[in-house]
Amino acid sequence: MKAFLGLAVAAALALLALPAGAQTNAGPWSVSLEGGVALPQNLNIKGGDTIDFDAGYRFDAGVGYQLFKPLTAEVEAGVIHNNVNSIGGLAVASYGGSAALYQVPLIAELILAPPGQRIVKPYIGGGVGGVATVAQLDTPLGDVHDTDFTFCYQATAGIKLQAGDHLEFGVVYKFLGSLDHSWSQNGVTFNTEGMLTHTIMAVFTWKF
Repeated sequence: MKAFLGLAVAAALALLALPAGAQTNAGPWSVSLEGGVALPQNLNIKGGDTIDFDAGYRFDAGVGYQLFKPLTAEVEAGVIHNNVNSIGGLAVASYGGSAALYQVPLIAELILAPPGQRIVKPYIGGGVGGVATVAQLDTPLGDVHDTDFTFCYQATAGIKLQAGDHLEFGVVYKFLGSLDHSWSQNGVTFNTEGMLTHTIMAVFTWKF
């Protein structure tokens, strides 16, 4: 934890030390659209087995307001989809089943970027919120189609290029974590530990 905090402080100081560039006419508000690849870590089922996922996708939309030069507050919502590859090392397709998870996060976060306007803009951030996770499991032993809602947290790091007074585009990495999950239907209950998902996305931001 001390090492993580040290790296975070060092990154923040490095951002603040970058030289400024030309000013723009954009206001404090911004709207962002993001999309890319979602890569969940293996999900542990309480009781022993592990769920392995295929690569999936994530799409987000967010609205931000610049509180002051280095700091922006943002609210974002999104959807993440991943098909299940195997459960307990056994491929789901091998026994005629199918399984997928949808995560729908709603997050409030703070974004720290270098003060002033720049052509190249690195940034870091973090936030908390809630995530609705939809399980769609169809197996010979029973089906579970249920939605679970739990606390989630997120860390963000990215870089944007300024393409005019109002438009920015770039690449962003996000790490999304959640607390334990529980789904049930018709007497079938499915309990897991928290889910950890890595995403790499393209981002487009309009400032006004």
